[in-house]
Amino acid sequence: MSDANGGRISLFVCGTCNCYVPDFTTKWDDKNNLLAQLDLHERTWVEEEPDEWRREQKELLTLANWLLGQIDKSDPAILEIGAGRGLLTATFFELGNDILGVEPSNKLADQARSVFDLGSRLVCDTAGNFFSKSKKKYDILVMWHVLEHLDKPLDVLRSAARSLSDGGVMAIQTPLPLERFVYPGHLFFPDFSTYHYLATFLNLRVKFIDFDPENSFITCLLENADKNSVGDNFDVEENHMSKILNRFEGAYSAAKNLAGERLSTISSLEEKLEFAESLSIDRLDIIEKLGGEISERDNRLSAAESLALDRLDVIEKLGAEISDRDNRLIAAESLALNRYETIKKMSAEISVRDERIAAAESLALQRLAVIEEMSEEIRIRDEEIAKLKLEENL
Repeated sequence: MSDANGGRISLFVCGTCNCYVPDFTTKWDDKNNLLAQLDLHERTWVEEEPDEWRREQKELLTLANWLLGQIDKSDPAILEIGAGRGLLTATFFELGNDILGVEPSNKLADQARSVFDLGSRLVCDTAGNFFSKSKKKYDILVMWHVLEHLDKPLDVLRSAARSLSDGGVMAIQTPLPLERFVYPGHLFFPDFSTYHYLATFLNLRVKFIDFDPENSFITCLLENADKNSVGDNFDVEENHMSKILNRFEGAYSAAKNLAGERLSTISSLEEKLEFAESLSIDRLDIIEKLGGEISERDNRLSAAESLALDRLDVIEKLGAEISDRDNRLIAAESLALNRYETIKKMSAEISVRDERIAAAESLALQRLAVIEEMSEEIRIRDEEIAKLKLEENL
C-alpha cells in the first residue's frame, strides 16, 4: 500500500495480537524514538496559533462528558498520558475535575500551560518515568493517540493498568492503517482483536470498543472490573507450565470473543470444542487447533482488509481525477459558449458591413454610369467644336 509520503510500504500482521506493523526502510531505534517523536509533534503543533488550540479544545467537551459518564463517581481522579497540546486536560480542568496531564515535550507542555493556564495540572515527563514515581490510583486514564507512538507499549500499559482504581477505565484511541496515517511516527496499528488481546494480557475487561468511520479511528475502554485482577500479579514468579497454560487459556478466550465478532462460522468451532471436551481430548490441543484456524481466517481477513484499503485509495484517486476532468470539461464548455457568442456578434457585424459594401458598390455603379454619360456628352461637344473650327478655317 501507499504511505503518507507517497511511497510503497508493506504491512505485516502480528501473529500474537493481530496488530498491523509497517515495514519502514528507515526505522527509529528505541533510544532515539522519543526524541524523534518529540521533534515530529513539536514541528506539527508549536507554530500553531493559540486561538486555534482554543477552538479545537472546545470541540472536546462532548468527549470529556462521555468519558466522565463511564465512571460512577462524582469526582473521579483523571490522568492523561501524552497530553500533547493539553486540549483534553484543559477541558477536564474547566469542568472542575481532578485532572493531571503528562506530556514528554517541554515545548508543548510550557505552551499548553500558558494557553490554558493549567499550572501544575500539566507536568513534563515520560509515561515510564511518571508511573515509576506515582502511587496514586486513577478512575479514568486516557491515552488518546499515544499507544501507536510507543516503542515499548506493553511496559506502559502494565504500569497504566496498575494505576487504575477499582472499576476504573483506561480510554485508548488509535488510527487505522490508512495511507494518511502510515508514516514512521506510527510504529504499529491495533485492531479490534488487538484490544481483546490487551484486555486478557492486562487482566482487564473490554467495556467498549467501536470504529469511528468519519475519522478512521478505533476507540476502546478497558475496565478494571475486579479489584484483585491487576497489580503485583505481573511480577509473581509462577510455574513455567502454569504460565503457558494461562497464556493459552487467555488466548482461547480472546479468540472466542474475536470469532464471535468477526466470524459467523464460529458456532461450528464451538461444536467441535464441545464434542472434543465430551471425549476428554486434551484441551490444550483443541485450543491450539482452534487458534490456528482462527489465526488463518484472521490472516485472510487482514489480507482482504488490506486489499480493500488499497482499492479504496485507488477509488479515491480515480474520484479526484474524474472530478478534475469534470472541472476541465465545464471550463471548456464555458469557453466554447463564450466563443460561440463572440462568433455570433462577429457574424452580425460582418453582415452589417456586407450590406454597407453592397450599398457602396451600387452607388459607385450609379456614379460610373453618370461619368460615362458625361464623357459621351463631352466627346460629342468636342466633335462639334472641331467641325466649327474646320468651317471657320475654310
